[in-house]
Amino acid sequence: MGTMGAFDKIRTIQSGAQAILAAATEYLHIDSGVNGAEILSIVIEGLIGHDWTLAVYVPAVDAEAAVQAKSRRDAVPYLAADTEGGLLKPFAIPFDCYLRFTNDGADDDIDQVTITYRSATELTLAWGP
Repeated sequence: MGTMGAFDKIRTIQSGAQAILAAATEYLHIDSGVNGAEILSIVIEGLIGHDWTLAVYVPAVDAEAAVQAKSRRDAVPYLAADTEGGLLKPFAIPFDCYLRFTNDGADDDIDQVTITYRSATELTLAWGP
């Protein structure tokens, strides 16, 4: 049997809550440094029953400014009437990614973002405007 590699360890990290005013946008920066990461799942609490637009940005180069149009990979609308959602499919990042939350309703919070991943090092998370 071979030894376990750096990517064999499954890790989890959480963002904590973030208040986002009506019509405002905040992003969550998910950074692996230069190590890359295999994102196994992203579970987002606080979307169901509220109006949001979530855009996912994955830059192809390190240290790119946040949420560049060329790095946008997906956009998911959530409506107050929706009864499910907030689980993103697996994907890989070469350096980092951004989850951009736009509040399409009243003042509200993203309660928690939980990321399960594999990487040689721990991810860092930071909320930004």
